[in-house]
Amino acid sequence: MLFGAFAQISVLTPATLKSALQALNPGQSELRSSLSNFGNPPYGSSILGPVLLPKDPFACRTDLQLPGLEPGIALLLRGECEFAQKVRNAEKAGATAVLVIDNKEELVETVIMGDRSQGNEIAIPSFLIAKRDGELLKSYVEKGEVVLKLHFEVRRSEYVVMELWYSANEWKTRKFVEEFEKFGRKFTKNLLELHPRIALWNCYECQEANFTLDKADCVSGGRYCAPDPDGSGPLSGRHVLMEDLRQLCVFQSTVREDSYGKWFSYLKVASELCASNLTEHCAAEAMAKTAVDREKVGKCVEESFYPGDPVYVDNYLLGKELNAWKTLSPGFFPALLLNSVPYRGDWEGLAVAKALCASFSIHPAVCQDLNREEAIETEEAGQAVWAVIGVSAVFMCVAMIGYRGYMRRRVRKEVEKEVKEALRTYQGSEAELSSRAIAI
Repeated sequence: MLFGAFAQISVLTPATLKSALQALNPGQSELRSSLSNFGNPPYGSSILGPVLLPKDPFACRTDLQLPGLEPGIALLLRGECEFAQKVRNAEKAGATAVLVIDNKEELVETVIMGDRSQGNEIAIPSFLIAKRDGELLKSYVEKGEVVLKLHFEVRRSEYVVMELWYSANEWKTRKFVEEFEKFGRKFTKNLLELHPRIALWNCYECQEANFTLDKADCVSGGRYCAPDPDGSGPLSGRHVLMEDLRQLCVFQSTVREDSYGKWFSYLKVASELCASNLTEHCAAEAMAKTAVDREKVGKCVEESFYPGDPVYVDNYLLGKELNAWKTLSPGFFPALLLNSVPYRGDWEGLAVAKALCASFSIHPAVCQDLNREEAIETEEAGQAVWAVIGVSAVFMCVAMIGYRGYMRRRVRKEVEKEVKEALRTYQGSEAELSSRAIAI
């Protein structure tokens, strides 16, 4: 199911634009759009505002300016620079959200505006909208005010099913886990049903050879492969796959516990210790730090392979993951699904936790605690800002006092210098007059 059905753009005014959109897209009253996978959509709420057209329609310059004095929704054109760069510039100019008009006719609901690692710290949501819809919207904005409503919703239920599609070597997942761990451990299993899913590929060359080849980036004769994590370095895709397996087995070893705290803790510590060292030895150190049963995990990994050499024989755990990737995945990774709906937005711990809480039909106590924690963080951030301002003010005062003292000393020296020079001049004149008197 496409996420676009849960993030909608509807026209509030003018009514003539609403009618024109319905005529353009029979049976549909919203703009055809796709929510980007960066920024922080306010799940469970809406954004209302006028549509603003900047003079620079591509918004690729950092000095972008939006018309009018009130904040609004920036309408931009696709092209000339990355999506995230446009949105960041519009946010800096005061936009509450961004709509980017596609530059070609396509099924826009299946297109995702990616960040290419440039969307970090963007707070506002953004959409890619269909070319015809966008051009119609732009023509109405050029004639007068257009007000839109951006609605962000999730599928709600009494408990939430969360699917995490990832790979152990993927940096975005590692950063997310490090931030989300403190939130994820608080959700008990009667509230959250978590399914870790590994993104896998097989080797087509190996398939033609009936999976009998030994490839450095694969296991099981090439049935399961992962990208080389460090190019010419000592690691290979096989190291990634073995860590994927360990993480699946850590998850299985803690299945009887009330929460996923130990699994999240292992992923966080393994990310911190082993990001550039995906070895069994480093994993053992991470397990020791998080009280994970190393023997149980090792046995799980070993028994997941059929009898024989792991380089060639099949692995039933990875087999299940590959089948799930081919049949159930959203088609990209890392990906996060909440109640079967793909999450869009920044992969920040707090942002995902808020989206998770918005997916409950009745907010559990942990979500109320989350709101309090967010308020505390905001207050602490404010206090930190004021502390910086206070320290800066004290520094400026000290600097001014020091500067004034320096200037006094400098002026005093200059005055003394001028007085001495005047005295020397005066004494020289007196001596000259005396010599003249003697000569006369």
